[in-house]
Amino acid sequence: MMDILLLVLLYLGYLLLTLLGVLTHFLKKKVKGQTKADIKLYFNSHFNDTLIMVIAALVMFGSAAAASELGITSAFLIGYTADSLFNKTAEDKE
Repeated sequence: MMDILLLVLLYLGYLLLTLLGVLTHFLKKKVKGQTKADIKLYFNSHFNDTLIMVIAALVMFGSAAAASELGITSAFLIGYTADSLFNKTAEDKE
């Protein structure tokens, strides 16, 4: 029972790292001036793209976990890459 609890906590930690990757990509765009939107507007103004990004990140996360390739770096990069590929603002599409 304790092993299962530790495994769940480990994967929750990896999910938090994936979220950190998403937020880091937003911060990079903000610092470089690639977006003028605040964080709430960035994720809410184009809900369909954000939803696709979340689904893609979960699929990549699950694939890496199933292949036993999920680690600290890969969890972070999954979030960063998913946001980079799928989460496009109106500014990006122009």
